[in-house]
Formats: sequence, C-alpha cells, structure tokens
Amino acid sequence: MAKKVSDEKAALRSRNWEIFDYSLFGTIWVAGVTLGALGIYARNTETISDNPIYEAEVNMTKWLGWSIGTIDWRVFGLLVMIIGLVGLLITFNHFANKTEKQKDAQARRAERLKAILADESKVKEDIDSTK
Repeated sequence: MAKKVSDEKAALRSRNWEIFDYSLFGTIWVAGVTLGALGIYARNTETISDNPIYEAEVNMTKWLGWSIGTIDWRVFGLLVMIIGLVGLLITFNHFANKTEKQKDAQARRAERLKAILADESKVKEDIDSTK
C-alpha cells in the first residue's frame, strides 16, 4: 500500500514538472516570436528616428555594452525562439521516453504475473492428479 502511495506521489511530481517545463519553454518561445515581430516593425517603419521600438533596440545595445552594432530584435527573437523550441523538443522527448518505459515495465510485470499464475495452476493440477 505504501509503495502505491509513493508511486502516485512520484507520478504527480512528474506531471507537475512536465507542465512546468512546457509552460517555461512555451513562454520563452512566445517571447521570441514577440521580439521577432517587434523587430520587424522597428525596421519597417517609415521614420526610423522617431520609432520608440528602434530606440529600445539601441538602448538595449548600450545597456549590454555591445560594440558590434545595434542588436537586431529580429535575429535576437529568432535565437530566443530556437532556445524555446529546443527546450520543448527535449521536454517532449524526455517525458515520452519516460512514459514508454513505464508502460513497458508494467507490461513486463503483467507477463511475469501471468507466467507465475500459470505455473501455480499447473502445479496444482499435477498435485491433484497424483492423489
């Protein structure tokens, strides 16, 4: 009974971590999409000098101390999207493999139990036939 309760708690913790990982990496991916969209808007307006989003790109460059040039939010958003997507793929793969291993272990347990019960019934038949 205690093992069943601990297994249920472990399964609940696993589901909670799975939901947390999906939420975290999904939020990172959405942030990348948003930055990419803002970058497209910042570079495609007619007057770039009055654009507050372009000025935010320039201020972010100054804040990070980059000497290469301004940070293009289109590229930065793409990088953030890739990070979020890789995190999502790793999470999908990890939890899919974990679920598959649990199903395989459960099937093996059922097969062992079936074999044990079959052996017991055969032994009982042998004992009954010798009487």
